[in-house]
Amino acid sequence: MKVLVDHVRFATNGGKIKPLITVFAARNAGVRGIRIWNSQLIRYAGYRQSDGSILGDPLNTDLTDAIFGLGWKGAQRTPFDVLPLVIQMPDEAPEVFELPHDAVMEVPIRRPHFDWFVDLDLRWHALPAISDMRLEVGGVSYTARLSVVGTWSLKSVPVTLVTSLATTCSATLRREWA
Repeated sequence: MKVLVDHVRFATNGGKIKPLITVFAARNAGVRGIRIWNSQLIRYAGYRQSDGSILGDPLNTDLTDAIFGLGWKGAQRTPFDVLPLVIQMPDEAPEVFELPHDAVMEVPIRRPHFDWFVDLDLRWHALPAISDMRLEVGGVSYTARLSVVGTWSLKSVPVTLVTSLATTCSATLRREWA
């Protein structure tokens, strides 16, 4: 787990995000490799509510449910609870690991022309660290790797961030304006 936290801290770099890749041991033939269940190292929980709505990130409701199934008790049940990491070693049961709070940098979301926007208390994690994609090099498969890479941008805002923010913010705004 220490290598994951080190990856987050080094790549976050105090807010000056550094491109970084961490590659774990190659998968042995005929054996499942290491698996990180989370799509990114830092993601927000998506809690299903009794009325059918979602509190938090709707993209992560299935993962949140699965982590509860592994024994996680949940955090404070806010829209911005950071999910723990689920790591599964070859031929072993998955394990749940909480990221230290001081390792996760979050950025407040503001709209300069709308003073009321700040009252929504929206934020997002600063580090887009992809963690669920396999790397293949020369026929060798690395099933666990972490990467922080540049993304295509839309007026200097990463598209991945825009997509995730639009989903979470629209759910929050629907709750606020309902």
